[in-house]
Amino acid sequence: MSIREILQLGLFIVFLAFSPIIFKPSQPKENINSFEKTAIYDNPPSTSMVSDTTLVAVEQNLNNFVEPELIAKTDTKTESPKVPKPVVYSPKLLVDISFDTVLGQSKGVRVIFNMNVDKKSAEKAFSITPFVSGDFSWNGKVMTWLPSSLEKGVSYTVSVSRGVLPQSGTSNDKVSTRTFIAQASIKRLAVPYFKQTYARSCEESALRMALAYYGIQETDFSILEKVGYSPRAWNRSENIWDDPDEQFVGFVDGARSGYGAFRAPIARAAQSFGRSAESYTNISAQFLAENISEGYPVVVWGYNASLPVKILKWQTDSGKEITAYQGEHTRTVVGMVGEKENPIGFYVHDPQAKLGSNEYWRADKLIDHMNIFGELSNQAVVVR
Repeated sequence: MSIREILQLGLFIVFLAFSPIIFKPSQPKENINSFEKTAIYDNPPSTSMVSDTTLVAVEQNLNNFVEPELIAKTDTKTESPKVPKPVVYSPKLLVDISFDTVLGQSKGVRVIFNMNVDKKSAEKAFSITPFVSGDFSWNGKVMTWLPSSLEKGVSYTVSVSRGVLPQSGTSNDKVSTRTFIAQASIKRLAVPYFKQTYARSCEESALRMALAYYGIQETDFSILEKVGYSPRAWNRSENIWDDPDEQFVGFVDGARSGYGAFRAPIARAAQSFGRSAESYTNISAQFLAENISEGYPVVVWGYNASLPVKILKWQTDSGKEITAYQGEHTRTVVGMVGEKENPIGFYVHDPQAKLGSNEYWRADKLIDHMNIFGELSNQAVVVR
């Protein structure tokens, strides 16, 4: 090897020894056009130069040095997502008020709720202007109010105020109102209602209601004793039984044969309790309306539509011929709609019906019902 070649090899070795100092990677330059300052390299560093921690900003200017900001660490734990609470739907109480053109011809003022409510709070929220007293009855979610009286041609406003308490949900938050003009007068007596105690004590129960109107508190059986009660079975072989014009015929309970009583012994029983009572036959709607307008309840005869209605005949021990009818039933007329000269309908307490208080009967329908067997079924007792 020549001297020239030896010198070149030596220079090359020296060059290799000092190359890490001479050739350094260029420093990052500031990106003055960026809203945030980020690291920019002319020659990006190799992956061996990046630590496990990610850097979001590096400022190498010694006059404005910024500490690196850590955005994630390898040991950071993720929190469990929060479960949202369920939204509970609470239905709101709604109120609807309805009535017929002629109030009282069917069911009075009906307040219909969309859910079951506390009855006392609903009745307390009800009002009518001008004020009229009345009675409430309920059938599920329907509250019915029946007035004791109305004047024909007068305008009435019915209101249900806020705060009716539902059994679940939210109470009504507004006042519900309806206005109507009474197309007919109404008068209804404050006659208490009783269901009959025995299977055949409809006459006694009907009189019991009329007596209670005057403050006389009796039972079906105490009245039965005044009517006359010495029960015996119908002797069908000889066709002999007792006289319904004189006493109660047969047994009052349903286990044994029995019939009932007609107008005369019922009037006599009312008199025995201190009332002036008279019995009538072939009465008219005007007769009923006149007595109701004067404040007198009337016990009327008819029939029970659930039984076959037919004529029955037998004799008494003395030989008197008795004509009666199967299905005989008695009710108490307690109110009227219309004028006494031309009544539209009547309110009736039926001691046997499921919803027997203040049943509404059209005037012509009630009289037709009573006249099914003429004078035999068209009987009445006015209790004064």
